[in-house]
Amino acid sequence: MSLLVVLMLATAMSSTSGFSPEIEHTLSDFIQSTMKCRQVPGLTLAIVRGNDIWAKGYGVADLKTGRPVTERTVFNIASVTKAFTTTLLAIVLQERNLTFSTKISKILGPEYAFVNDIRTREMTIRDLLAHRTGLARLDFTFISGIPKKIGRAEYSRRLRFLPEKDSFRDGFSYNNLMYALAGHIAEVLAGDSWENLIITRLLLPLGMLETRLIGSPFDILQENFAKPYFLTEKGFQPSALEIYTYFPVEPAAGLYSTGADMLKWMRFVLNRGRNEAGIPLVHEALLNEAWETQSMLNMDDMMGPDSVIELNKPTFPVSDNQIGYGYGMVISSYRAYRKWWHDGVFGAYQSLEWIFPDMNIGVFLSINGPGTPQIPFRAVRTIMYFVSDLLLGEKPWLNQQTSCTFPVPFVQEPMQHQIRLHNAPPPPPPPPPPRNLLEYIGQYGSPLFPDSIVSTNKGSQTLILQIGALLFTVFPTNHIDVFELHLIAPVEVALSEGAEFKPIPTITFIREAFITGFVANFGADVVFRRGASFFDPIPPAFNRFLNENLKCWPLPQLPFGKNIPVKSLQHSFYTNLRF
Repeated sequence: MSLLVVLMLATAMSSTSGFSPEIEHTLSDFIQSTMKCRQVPGLTLAIVRGNDIWAKGYGVADLKTGRPVTERTVFNIASVTKAFTTTLLAIVLQERNLTFSTKISKILGPEYAFVNDIRTREMTIRDLLAHRTGLARLDFTFISGIPKKIGRAEYSRRLRFLPEKDSFRDGFSYNNLMYALAGHIAEVLAGDSWENLIITRLLLPLGMLETRLIGSPFDILQENFAKPYFLTEKGFQPSALEIYTYFPVEPAAGLYSTGADMLKWMRFVLNRGRNEAGIPLVHEALLNEAWETQSMLNMDDMMGPDSVIELNKPTFPVSDNQIGYGYGMVISSYRAYRKWWHDGVFGAYQSLEWIFPDMNIGVFLSINGPGTPQIPFRAVRTIMYFVSDLLLGEKPWLNQQTSCTFPVPFVQEPMQHQIRLHNAPPPPPPPPPPRNLLEYIGQYGSPLFPDSIVSTNKGSQTLILQIGALLFTVFPTNHIDVFELHLIAPVEVALSEGAEFKPIPTITFIREAFITGFVANFGADVVFRRGASFFDPIPPAFNRFLNENLKCWPLPQLPFGKNIPVKSLQHSFYTNLRF
């Protein structure tokens, strides 16, 4: 669809959809006011209502040059990508007479496994897409920068080392790595890379010619991209480029798109799998299954605690109730209207898509900053509420003042989520080190993370841990060989991820005759072996040993000062093992 057609259809919508010039002026004033108080550099907005479409940019894509955002400016849509991967899988599955209930073992065979036999034997595609695996999330794997040369197939085989967080199919456990595996399943079934498949089987048939993947973080410096920014006390700073690497989770979060292209995607969803020419790309029954509740939702697990994602009367003037999760879509109800939605956050980018299937309405917006925790979330949410109310013919319950204070005055903002700028929190004063810090320095390897280096921090009695692009200060605790981790770089990741950890992550060094490794707790225990490398071959026996002994490693969960059991870590096989 050309820009001329977009503008013509936008004019038609003004006369048929209720977006009169006065309402459009009110909408623009609201958006610009919210962007100012929430300190958002640039924003793209796309609206579908029936056959009427409208897309527009606000603010700037490049603070240095003043280049404005337009409907054709490229933003990372992050986890909104998940619905694209779901649709691609549906296309490939129907061609092979398979379903979302097909077991993964039937497709991938015995060389792929999970942490225990029941998951290896029973896991289905539905379990991956609906976040029912119970496996640990471990987003730090791909944020740290997994080397691409290993390939998605090999990394998918290494998911057998991903530890358990919850019981299998016993609730909702949001996991980006499972969508990486889902993308690999599409690769195996179709005999091509996910990158080629998503372009040739979905984006091109939809006419989404401006939607793309990036080969390098430096691609976001191209002229048509919205550059990402984070806010400091000195003003906006360019976001660290090294964090914009998505391997192997491109199927979960890797797409970049424009407001104009997202119009086509939302029309495809609203038309139940038909493109602009009316051609069905996928059976409607498969999409109906994808956009129905498949698992009960845990918003704290998906969005973090105190996200104020659930609105209920009489606390709020309206209701926004989250019902469940489908495949790459949250199923919910806003003001009693059925709603499908998903957000996407990566670095300074944040996107939000709302679909009202019964009203034939879709709204998408994306911003390129400020990257500060909660501020962008509040901005996209309040703008989305206001736009949706106008489209639904409802009286907006937010105004320019409450959009800047939401969730206040309806509820008090939790202290830990009040506005703060991007400055690393001051580290706690370390207690005296329990041992000679030189004992711990060296390289450590894991099958899941890039190689890690432990070194001393010059001028202080602390250690530094570097895992790929991530840098931590390592503070001793009152228990020998147990240390707290404080993420300090990249700064935007430190505040959006590391500073929000509850409890603070820890590492426990494994002491045999000397230090032979450590167990890091990033919400689940991960083993790093001293002297090992991410690229080392992994003998099958290691997986068997890991499965048998992981349950014996409650190291970080024990209160400091208790006698920590390390019997399993002193197993003679493990002592001599190098993976």
